[in-house]
Amino acid sequence: MKKILNELFDEIYVITHKKSDRIENVKKVLDGVKFEFFYGIEKEDLDMEQLLKDGYPNWYRHQLAVTFTHLDLMKKLKSEHKTNVLVLEDDLLLKEENLYYLENEYKLIKGKFDLFYLGFTNCHVNYDNIIKPNFSQHLWKGFNRPYKLDIFSLEGSNAYVIGSEKFLDLCINYQENKPQFKVIDGLFWNLYEYIDYYCIIPQIIIQDLVNFKGGDYTR
Repeated sequence: MKKILNELFDEIYVITHKKSDRIENVKKVLDGVKFEFFYGIEKEDLDMEQLLKDGYPNWYRHQLAVTFTHLDLMKKLKSEHKTNVLVLEDDLLLKEENLYYLENEYKLIKGKFDLFYLGFTNCHVNYDNIIKPNFSQHLWKGFNRPYKLDIFSLEGSNAYVIGSEKFLDLCINYQENKPQFKVIDGLFWNLYEYIDYYCIIPQIIIQDLVNFKGGDYTR
């Protein structure tokens, strides 16, 4: 059943880095799926002093490293004019039992979206505002309005499909303004008013928070 991912999406990339202890687990989780690792910068190699001088925020190193890696992949895809690409992070857990409805639901939106979530970490701020399908049996269509802390929003960059070059352009151009530089899922929030985005429910890919801890919180 996992092979449906290759049938629906033109390419699949897993964001990681060469020192990651998660690589072998990704190979097991995605056994039988054709995908590529996209290796990013090691957080230890970031010159934080120079980044601060250049106007980047004083974030934790792993946040910057992951964000730069997502953006580097986006720049690669933009240069190759590629969309319909599934992007995953290396702490993934595949809910294979939820794959059975993906094909029919995806047909409803293919070619009509900019961003499509196959998984997310939470409903930002309003945690009791449980997300429910509003477009089809298993799809929720997001709201086109400016992001604010007091309204419902999705959070997460662990499993998403890039549906348009417009989305790539918006992400890359937004991040070129360094004083407004955002962590990758924060960037997505700030683009919601400009894009068509959906997520699938129940989630198909989630973060494996049992076997893998979160990022290394060192500056």
